[in-house]
Amino acid sequence: MSANTVSLKICGASPARPAMRLLAVLLSVLCLWGCATVRSQTRKVVEAIPFTGERLQKKVAILPFENTTFISDAEITQRFMSRFMDRLSAGCNGVQWLKPGDPGYPDEAVDRMPRPASGRIDNLALAEIGRTSGINAFLVGHLVGIDAEEKDEGFFIFRDTHYYESVQVGLQLYDSGTGAKLMDESPKATAEVDGAEYDAVLARDLKAVYALDETLDRVAEIGAAQICEVLGKHPWQGYVLAVQDGKAILSSGREIGLKAGDILEVYNAGEVIEGRMGQRFIIPGTLAGTLEITAVDDGRAEARPIDATPVAEGAAVRLK
Repeated sequence: MSANTVSLKICGASPARPAMRLLAVLLSVLCLWGCATVRSQTRKVVEAIPFTGERLQKKVAILPFENTTFISDAEITQRFMSRFMDRLSAGCNGVQWLKPGDPGYPDEAVDRMPRPASGRIDNLALAEIGRTSGINAFLVGHLVGIDAEEKDEGFFIFRDTHYYESVQVGLQLYDSGTGAKLMDESPKATAEVDGAEYDAVLARDLKAVYALDETLDRVAEIGAAQICEVLGKHPWQGYVLAVQDGKAILSSGREIGLKAGDILEVYNAGEVIEGRMGQRFIIPGTLAGTLEITAVDDGRAEARPIDATPVAEGAAVRLK
């Protein structure tokens, strides 16, 4: 608003002072450019700040993807997932991806597929499963649509018909710490194709669709980049399964990089609140003190309280 005000004053100023008008123009341009630059640089600085705990790997469990496209063939989902997993593995540093059947995968997440009668994900149930399984987040997704479209492009005698093919997916990341969505995106990729491909998509003839793999690869690349960016901003967090003989038992261990001697900050178990839409979330607790890892195993670690730090089942921990 201030920059626009300066410009208006310049337009109505006396022509006797061209130097002052020029200076005002330069200042307004510098202000606009400078403000945008500061915002951009601030965002880059914030994103570049290293999180404590980035030495430890995060575990993300992938729930089975659904296919709601008109091509119900399971092969489409498999073709997308193959490309998607390659992109996730290559692009997300410090993340372990767990699929159904992998060691350490929380099978109850698939068995229960926690969806209440409303059709929404039961995010609190998912968070509870994640905490007890040492999972930092759950990835939920589905193939939304595969479409074909024709457009007349160009002018006059140069006007021609062009054909396009698009694939869209829905991707959500649920945080085990709070039950909240870390991400909810629907990336879409579009590619120009020939008339035969266009007809094949409309006819739902999967065997005659030859360019679809390239479009699947592109949307997998876009979606994976979004997920990797979000996960890169969230540090590892672990959870206390139980307290036995004065020691805290954690649901993560050697597999994510924990080792004896690591010092962790421990936070009190959070409070559960209910949102307006009926979904429930966990509000993070306050800092209670510190723990020292004394023993590690696969999927399990033991820690002793330092300076009589109070610790209870359900508490969250982070690398100090």
